[in-house]
Amino acid sequence: MIIRNCMLCWPDYCARGTLSGGSWRASLPASNLQTDYLGQVARTTDAQDGSGAVRLAFDKRREVRAVALVNHNLSLDATIRHILYEDAACTSVAYDSKALPVWPRWYDSVSRRWSTPGWWKGQISEEELARIERPLHFRLLEATLAGKAMDVILSDPGNSSGHLQAGRLVVVEDWTPRINFSYGARLRWVDPSATTIVGSGTRHFQRKTKYRRAEISLKAMRHEEAVNKFLRMQRECGISEPFLFIFNSGDEQYLQQTAFLARFADTASIGFDAPGLASSDTIVIEEVV
Repeated sequence: MIIRNCMLCWPDYCARGTLSGGSWRASLPASNLQTDYLGQVARTTDAQDGSGAVRLAFDKRREVRAVALVNHNLSLDATIRHILYEDAACTSVAYDSKALPVWPRWYDSVSRRWSTPGWWKGQISEEELARIERPLHFRLLEATLAGKAMDVILSDPGNSSGHLQAGRLVVVEDWTPRINFSYGARLRWVDPSATTIVGSGTRHFQRKTKYRRAEISLKAMRHEEAVNKFLRMQRECGISEPFLFIFNSGDEQYLQQTAFLARFADTASIGFDAPGLASSDTIVIEEVV
């Protein structure tokens, strides 16, 4: 596993762009990919190739580092392709990912039994997929690239639902802290389910959607980074605007499990520890559900 710095990716250029293409149901249009409500999905009319292709025209030339598809129903055989164009006419290609698996390797083959489905590819099984409440797909471009439009092409003709759907498309720039978060950073699943104990001692549960929570601290930020990156992000995002949080940008195998669409649980302050250097309070980052 390669250890690289975390990434906080914003702003989201999909939310302020224009979507076109594909074949989407009138009641669940492609514009639903731009809303904050992950349960308000965009749904294709069928699962045929071409139906799940969407073109995002940016409002102006934008720099892109990461793409995410949140709360989708894509199967283990599905592929996704991203094409970034330098021009609004989409004639000059800046980046083409080619067709990539929506569900890449999660496991080392040596950690799985030979008879386990997906052993060779290291994929999750159909049974594991069915237990994921809010499937996500992330793609980090090799570098930050600029363009005026992007195609996101979904292919899953064998999807058992007969259609493709997703709750949010995220196309973002990034901030990678110059120095990674301090040792002691935490990442966990939070279960907000409520429990009631009846007279006999039996527990009854009101189950709610689990979400991920990260706690990090940033140290030794230069003054420019502390003010023009960290404080600027606090001002622009606050606790309401979502962003992509990537725990380890070098950890491609576990990216789908440790990166998520997030919001700040609260704003955090910076302290000036030495001339020209600043550090943050504990930054609490929670997954959007």
